[in-house]
Amino acid sequence: MSCGAILAGPSPIWSKAWQWYRRKDTAGQVWHWRELALLFRKLNQTRPAIEAYESGLELARQAADREAEAETLTDLGDLWRALGEHNDAMEYFKQALELAEAHTLTIQMANVLSSVGLSYQDTGKKRPALRELERSLEVAKQSRSSKTVAKASYRLALVLCKQGRWDKATPHAQLAYKLYGRLKDTLMRDRAETMLQRIKQNKGKSTGFFQNLLES
Repeated sequence: MSCGAILAGPSPIWSKAWQWYRRKDTAGQVWHWRELALLFRKLNQTRPAIEAYESGLELARQAADREAEAETLTDLGDLWRALGEHNDAMEYFKQALELAEAHTLTIQMANVLSSVGLSYQDTGKKRPALRELERSLEVAKQSRSSKTVAKASYRLALVLCKQGRWDKATPHAQLAYKLYGRLKDTLMRDRAETMLQRIKQNKGKSTGFFQNLLES
């Protein structure tokens, strides 16, 4: 995908992209490609999304930006997971995890571990799912990043709910709600609050509600 083709679109994303290209701001350019890929995903345009992620990945590697590289590999894995292509997803997750471990990137490690856990849950591997999500939360706490801890807590609570383990889900959902409130992330705070309400209502029951809550 060419720079000219991307900059032709009517969006603030393109305006920022042009500034980054002029300043040769590699980190900004990688962020731009990831945001553009996310936009394509929301529009159900898979091929352009993949191309945008791959462009960002190439830039990250050229700049030896290991954090951006690991994040973009995780993004690609999440894309394939959302499409139900779990083998392809795991290949990207494996690359991201190896990179994060090699460079002690705790935030990126926590995020990819939680994505691996979601993939296991999607394919019916309940114990491995919880194992990886619990590892994700442990690493997230080591990162001292509230955003990363909130994400890991939310995803662990969500999978515990899917497995009908309501009591175990409660403290993780409470932590996610608290942290998202501090971060002023209204969308995720409201999701965590809704989760807590449903946990209270559905303890001892089986429900398909949480299938619709899963964050891609």
